[in-house]
Amino acid sequence: MVPKYTLPIPPSVNKIWRSNFKSGKVYKTEEATNYPREIAKVVPINPTTKRVALVAHFYFERANRDIDSGLKTLLDSLQKIAYLNDSQVDSLEVLKLKDKNNPRVELWITELN
Repeated sequence: MVPKYTLPIPPSVNKIWRSNFKSGKVYKTEEATNYPREIAKVVPINPTTKRVALVAHFYFERANRDIDSGLKTLLDSLQKIAYLNDSQVDSLEVLKLKDKNNPRVELWITELN
């Protein structure tokens, strides 16, 4: 049986990067920097070298949030934790649901042959 991991909702694409207008430098926000650490508390750090299939159920507070708004952050954050690189993801099933009281991502990771 494939284990289910319950993760916090990742920051949306709009909350990943900021720029310093004085220096012109672009930097990752603290929220985006901390998200992989939050994942590592739940998903065992054992990156596979195999191809993988992911199933992700996003339970958002609001039904009008884009289904893909945190997907890139989730996939990137799983690098070095569940797999070496997100290019190993061959299959991705994403479902958007609403849970105002308990926003989360339920994630299943399956190694492929």
